Amino acid sequence: MFSWVKPTWYRQCLLAYLDAVFVRSTTQRYPMLKSVVLCEEPMVVALPSGHPLAQDTGPIALSALKAEGLILYRQADGPGTQERLFAAFLEAGFTPRIAADVPRLLSAITLVAAGKGMTIVPETLSSLHQESVKYRELDAQSGFTVPLTLVYRCAPQDSPLSRFVQMAQEDADG
Repeated sequence: MFSWVKPTWYRQCLLAYLDAVFVRSTTQRYPMLKSVVLCEEPMVVALPSGHPLAQDTGPIALSALKAEGLILYRQADGPGTQERLFAAFLEAGFTPRIAADVPRLLSAITLVAAGKGMTIVPETLSSLHQESVKYRELDAQSGFTVPLTLVYRCAPQDSPLSRFVQMAQEDADG
């Protein structure tokens, strides 16, 4: 597992140093790579556990977050989570106030745990910092998803990479 930014992942695939990577965006800027969306994952709100909005247990509307500071994690390259996030805020009728801007999603959750604001993350991350972060699902009107995409380089049909991609697609299909 590497902690590179996305453009580096894509370049490493193009150069055949990596066979495949999982990302939450598209490969529009890298037409020589192939991709398959494995699933669409719901987003959840991450709030400091002591925050008044963290005391409720039901789904939350994005409009309830209007006064809150958003901890933004940067999209390194191409369209992805950030674009969907801002579109959802605009649909809810406001532009969020940015409390912090960090390069990594895990850094955003760590700042939430420290009480520096809130963020919105893929649901699979809701197991992080559970002692200091409360995760709430978005209500039906506010909810949106982000793709989990398998990006891979071209490979012969009988290669281990092709078999891996086939297995991932089969698993995603059901």
